[in-house]
Amino acid sequence: MCAETSAAILAGTFALAGVALSISTSALLSLWDKNHKRKVLLREKYEELSYRFLASFEMPQKLMSYQGNKEEVLSLTHQKYGNQAHMLALLYFHQLQESTGQYIQTYSNLCVVSHSLYNPNNNLLLGEQVYDNPKYIAARNAHIAARDHLQEQIKKYATKYANV
Repeated sequence: MCAETSAAILAGTFALAGVALSISTSALLSLWDKNHKRKVLLREKYEELSYRFLASFEMPQKLMSYQGNKEEVLSLTHQKYGNQAHMLALLYFHQLQESTGQYIQTYSNLCVVSHSLYNPNNNLLLGEQVYDNPKYIAARNAHIAARDHLQEQIKKYATKYANV
């Protein structure tokens, strides 16, 4: 009887160990899958942030080529793609929040300065009217510096978020 009991206990122990191993393996695989999905999501959002940042480059060019009513130039002050990149940073990439915020703020300042210097009665493009004005040059340089800084930050964190 002792041998039968020992065999039953041993068989039960192996069965419980098998169940425990199965549960722990399943939990580990589930955790790995969840972590992998999170990394994939972050990579996709990081790529989206990068594309939005690149798309935002067109706004200063549109601003400088503007010619028309002084009130209509205000429509160019909304940095749609820069704001979208900033929103992605707010939601997913806290390290980029300050840089994206500074980037859209300097664009806004560039617009305000350009708008204040623009004369709609002059037949020249906005960029031709303001290109040598010290106020415009300072605002442009600040925007370029913010753009370059954000680009460096995106490169810096690419290995963290874009590699899966």
